[in-house]
Amino acid sequence: MSALGWSTWQKIGVKVTQRMAPTGPWLDAMRRGDFEVVSAANCHGIPNPALDIQRYLPGSVFSGNYAQFEDPDEVALYEKMLHETDPARQRALMREFERYVLDTQAHAMWIAYWYRAVPYRSYVKGWKISPSHFINQDLATIWLDM
Repeated sequence: MSALGWSTWQKIGVKVTQRMAPTGPWLDAMRRGDFEVVSAANCHGIPNPALDIQRYLPGSVFSGNYAQFEDPDEVALYEKMLHETDPARQRALMREFERYVLDTQAHAMWIAYWYRAVPYRSYVKGWKISPSHFINQDLATIWLDM
């Protein structure tokens, strides 16, 4: 269903039934299209916007998107952005892609609270937070200063 929870949906007048499922059946239901709304994380090993938005491409381009839509205009915009060599122009194309996916077509939505927060005690030293959940996981640089 959604990480937002059924009560949040009810606040906007949507009646929902939340189905919790283990990973295997959850993925199988998504592949079959047996859902109305699904919440899925978008985590990649490197912070690269061109890779991070693949989940929002049609299933014929990115097999991890189970929304079951086709949109050749979206794919063309993505390809144009992917092959742009000027960083400023690529950034502008990324913003155009975001507007197209989120506003014009609304195939998906991003959840705005996706910020990495790592709370730790003041005596933990040497920790440097990274933009990804997958890098800077070497605990050899961390020590306790009691």
